[in-house]
Amino acid sequence: MWKPCLRSCWLLALSCIFSAGCNPQADDLSTSADPVQTAENQPSVETKPPPEFRFVNIAPDCGVQFVATNGEELGHLAILETLGAGVALIDFDLDGQLEIWANGGGTFTSEPRPLGKPGVLLGGRDGQFVDTWDAARLPREIFYNHAAIAADYNNDGFVDVLMTGYRGLALFENQGDGTFAEVAQPAGLDPLDWSTGAAWGDVNGDGALDLYVANYLDWSFENHPRCVRQGGPDVCAPAEFTGLNDRLFISQGDGTFADGTAAWGLGPGGKGLGVLAADLNQDGRVDFYVANDTTPNFHYQNQGDRLEEVGLIAGTSLDQQAMPNGSMGLGFADVDGDQKLDLWVANFEYENMALYRNLGNGLFQHDSQRMGIAALGANYVAFGTAVEDFDLDGDMDIIVTNGHVMHHPTNSPVMQLPLLLENLGGNFRNVAAEVGGYFAQPHMGRGLATGDLDNDGDLDVVISHMNQPLTILENRTVETPQTHVFRLIGRRSPRSSIGAELRLVPANRVAQVTSGASYLSTSSQNLCFSAGTEPVKPSVRWPSGKEQETGDLDELPGSVLPIIEAE
Repeated sequence: MWKPCLRSCWLLALSCIFSAGCNPQADDLSTSADPVQTAENQPSVETKPPPEFRFVNIAPDCGVQFVATNGEELGHLAILETLGAGVALIDFDLDGQLEIWANGGGTFTSEPRPLGKPGVLLGGRDGQFVDTWDAARLPREIFYNHAAIAADYNNDGFVDVLMTGYRGLALFENQGDGTFAEVAQPAGLDPLDWSTGAAWGDVNGDGALDLYVANYLDWSFENHPRCVRQGGPDVCAPAEFTGLNDRLFISQGDGTFADGTAAWGLGPGGKGLGVLAADLNQDGRVDFYVANDTTPNFHYQNQGDRLEEVGLIAGTSLDQQAMPNGSMGLGFADVDGDQKLDLWVANFEYENMALYRNLGNGLFQHDSQRMGIAALGANYVAFGTAVEDFDLDGDMDIIVTNGHVMHHPTNSPVMQLPLLLENLGGNFRNVAAEVGGYFAQPHMGRGLATGDLDNDGDLDVVISHMNQPLTILENRTVETPQTHVFRLIGRRSPRSSIGAELRLVPANRVAQVTSGASYLSTSSQNLCFSAGTEPVKPSVRWPSGKEQETGDLDELPGSVLPIIEAE
């Protein structure tokens, strides 16, 4: 059990667990500030009262020292080293508390060939996090790994985890007794060349989750050119390689999958990194959006029997200058309060991060300039990201973790500052330097996931770095958050009801359950809303097409309110 809390909070299950067990002064990773990019030399911004955000890195004092590695110290300068590893926040044992699954990445053998590193599965106990990876019977010998994409793929009530990586694909089926079994091969998920991002979603409406898996490049040690940057050897750019085809696996309803790539109309190539499964045009069907590296992003609209690529028509495949970007992280949320969900894409340096504002009817407009995103500049190489109401003021904020892929970049430093973008009601402002702590120091960020780790009603953040310790940011922005947290459970729809849309009436708030998103990671699928002072009534549109309304809410703020799809 966790030690008693010292702060006054709404108590639910395990509220405020970190206050007693962890030192509130432990705000930062132990990294030296980069002389080029520090909080002090960022562009000045207009004067306004200090932001109310407060995040504390509680990992060091909670016993977390895990580091995802990439093997760069061996000097191969392989592009494989650049991608990093993801994280997932899951309640795998149904105890009401989120655990942290963090992938380990990998290194190289002497031959050389890629070699994977096992991850950790961290659960809270006595004010510390304890690793249960071995107890859960997860493998210590694994392929060089990237993403951790979680969902209840077989509708048995327990969350499962898909792991992607270099010439490997693993599906860890939750056995319901605290252990996992690897079932990819009997399930029909054959290893791919180089799988990266992935997402679950029921594309054919049969109540079972299907799987989209993105693939990256045709790199190998047999196809490993020598590249030079700034007069010295460096990692080669994606342009030196051919993109690999993505795959779509269709559930057969019995725990196995069939390859539906051709039948459902997936196109060739792409150099995929991030994948988002969501109902992008809000028509009741699950669509897919793929962040591609230097090639146009894919926007697959679900036509019921095929996926039609509509990126150019929808306005989401290119930037405001009609150019493809190096895209990594993804988010999907209503950032402007018009009850239409907007698309957020985190990009490479020299490129603005993209906020595609939803115009309705499946159309989007690149709106980074008007929304203040372009004012950030183009010096960031952005990866993990989330669009959430972190300060519980009723609008959506954005967090981004950054870090370069080159050893000798020309435009920006290797280690980079994270971004914390406060929504001001019509545009965004970077408040990271004012918040300080973790946000005032540069990092090598990659995977990022959000969830309420301490059950106090606000969203905490877990960030994976390359060759640096895992960060766990406890959100202490609001002492007694007035929130409603919902868990949507499908019956006719998959239990992990990806694409389900929740509205609060009359508060005019809307959110969806998504899969993939961020970068190689899985955030908690609970939906968190600031409660306000007026009674609200939830309304759900399920992936099955069923519309469902519930009664007025009167539960305590912070409570997790299950909404189960009506028969």
